Amino acid sequence: MNRRLWISGGLFMVLGTFAGLRFNTLADEGVRPIPNTLGRSVDDESAPVMHAKLTASQRVLEGLLNRDFKTISTAAEILSQLAVAAHQHQEQDRDDLIYEHFRTEFIRLSEQLESMAEDENLEGAAYVHQSLTATCIACHRHLRDRDDL
Repeated sequence: MNRRLWISGGLFMVLGTFAGLRFNTLADEGVRPIPNTLGRSVDDESAPVMHAKLTASQRVLEGLLNRDFKTISTAAEILSQLAVAAHQHQEQDRDDLIYEHFRTEFIRLSEQLESMAEDENLEGAAYVHQSLTATCIACHRHLRDRDDL
């Protein structure tokens, strides 16, 4: 009886492994590669601002990892200021209501992140940083889609 249980258990493991491998290859068929946008030309006006936002976002992550609330707060303030200042010279974006929504949300989340840092709420700051990153990704997708039209 015990031997039969071991054999049937082993058989199920082998069959399960093969089924899992087959399922995994089926899932890969629908996966699209990440597009390479590095070759895309970046507007000369927005490139320095985007680089500054990326640097400030990296500083937020550094602050989160080191539990350095001053770094988080300072970087969040910079992010908010960059979002406000960058809009002044983006003529085509002024009429884009979707972009305006993302920009407003970016400012709101940056200010909320700064508040979380001042309250020394690490979990809250990490959550807001995650939301801020998701907003950036969605906005960039919108801008790419808009520019492709």
